[in-house]
Amino acid sequence: AWFVGGTANVTTRGRLILINSGLSDAIVDIQSYTENAKQPIKSVNLKSKSYMQLSIDSLAPGDKALAVQVIPRSGRVNAYMIDEQGAGLKALGGDFVNSYPTAAKELVIPAIPNQLPKKGQTASTSHTLRILTPGDVNTTFTLEVLSADGSFVPVGLSSQSIEAGVVTEFSLAPKIS
Repeated sequence: AWFVGGTANVTTRGRLILINSGLSDAIVDIQSYTENAKQPIKSVNLKSKSYMQLSIDSLAPGDKALAVQVIPRSGRVNAYMIDEQGAGLKALGGDFVNSYPTAAKELVIPAIPNQLPKKGQTASTSHTLRILTPGDVNTTFTLEVLSADGSFVPVGLSSQSIEAGVVTEFSLAPKIS
């Protein structure tokens, strides 16, 4: 499973949860990528019918953009990632990070929350698009937005180059109805 999301800095309490529901022990490899570089593989052993929680910041301490691949070598393993934000001891909320079964050359994100502000409200913040090329070769990508207003490529996101093995983030704030 691939998890492209989560943050590994001091403002988060995110975790990767591994569950072994099988009757035998499991071995799981965890490959992390950040905005700085590909991290060393971390291997963990899970006893049968047990679970383990790994703090996201233990995978890449101090890095802000994270992509994680969970690779079971043996056993029946499920993985989940929860990204929780905080400020000191105050919890600011969190969410599940969706998993993807495999890396793909084309990906459709079915919906992006885009609620226009009501009278007297400030405009919502932009969205962040996080992309990773897990291979050894740099690549280019193009982002296309489909909406009721039609389809378009946001300025600067056509044939954008990204470095291999490094998580790259782009700000996305489309002005659509």
